[in-house]
Amino acid sequence: MKKFLTATSAVISLLVAAAANASPIDFKVTADIDLENSGLTDFGKQLFTVTFNSAADYWSENITGRLERTEQEEAFGEQIGDPGFVVTELIANVTIAEIDGPGGILGFAGPTFGGFSPNYVYSFEGDSTFDAADAVDLFLFNNPDLNPLRNLLFQVAVHEIGHIIGYGTLWNLNGLTDCTNDNLSDSYTGIHANTKYQEDYGTTDTVPVETDGGPGTACGHFDEETFLGGSNDIMTGFLNAENNVMTDTTLYSFRDLGYTTRDTALSIEDFIAAREEIPVPAAAFLFAGGMIAVFRKKKAA
Repeated sequence: MKKFLTATSAVISLLVAAAANASPIDFKVTADIDLENSGLTDFGKQLFTVTFNSAADYWSENITGRLERTEQEEAFGEQIGDPGFVVTELIANVTIAEIDGPGGILGFAGPTFGGFSPNYVYSFEGDSTFDAADAVDLFLFNNPDLNPLRNLLFQVAVHEIGHIIGYGTLWNLNGLTDCTNDNLSDSYTGIHANTKYQEDYGTTDTVPVETDGGPGTACGHFDEETFLGGSNDIMTGFLNAENNVMTDTTLYSFRDLGYTTRDTALSIEDFIAAREEIPVPAAAFLFAGGMIAVFRKKKAA
């Protein structure tokens, strides 16, 4: 089973000020979760909150820092009397809403606010929306014990937060690809990901960019069919039903966006295994009331 995962085009609100270099900056992803109108029960909201916060933590453990300070941080620091001001948290706003009914698009995400540094365009904040009609399926699929980390929703959350950080959504602004809806080029020019790709897979090719799937999928992912890391890489444009992984090539693509990372990607399985102590309430309460209403309303739409 595969379904679309989409990245919105980057919509960045940027100010203008003088550029400045800085030492590597601490990096952390924080999820700001709004489930007020999601239709979930309190129990469901708790489980979804654990899932989304854990996805943010997964990125915080793989990306270790940011290389450069932006013009916007310098300007704001001058305004508030803190010349060393830096942004150390990237905020991922998370909501659940109706998108296109069961199947099809599972979610979309992208940056909404960021800044320019001498060599990079960074995201500081972004929005991620998940399809209410797919929420039940994503949580139950291959997850009989309802562990909030052993479900496809967790993996979709990881995928969409990756887009908020800049995977796919900030490639063009950072000069990593010239792929657009009007120019479906599969060329990726980031030196870190390309070097890692060639080392790991014994090829002289560069990492192929997705050109299929239409707006939001094309140009915003590595190619599902020809990427040598495999279609089960969690950041390709289509979700596999199982065995999704973070390849080192994908991790190193964040170095091309101006971040420092682990030398080897923390596997999803190792991340989950370290958190197996998370208590999970009884499954019988999960879909009482609101969640079923959302699911039924979406099917009827």
